[in-house]
Amino acid sequence: MVDESVDEWVEPEEVAEVMLRCCEDDTYGGGAVVEVLKGRYRVVNWRNDPGPSGPGGTVGNVAATRAEVFEWLKEPGWGISKK
Repeated sequence: MVDESVDEWVEPEEVAEVMLRCCEDDTYGGGAVVEVLKGRYRVVNWRNDPGPSGPGGTVGNVAATRAEVFEWLKEPGWGISKK
């Protein structure tokens, strides 16, 4: 799904910084969902949230990957356990 020429990765250090902030800052409380994107983060609203957008929150090849998955789903026997 990722197109290295246009997509940006969220670095592990960025995620770690936000995780530490969640542990140290009382404003997050229990149960907060925090989205970490490239160079920014935000608390995800519990309803009507627009979802991720911007660097680190999107992938360039999502349409091609979606088409590939739907082709797999058309194959006979897909999803049937083979015990």
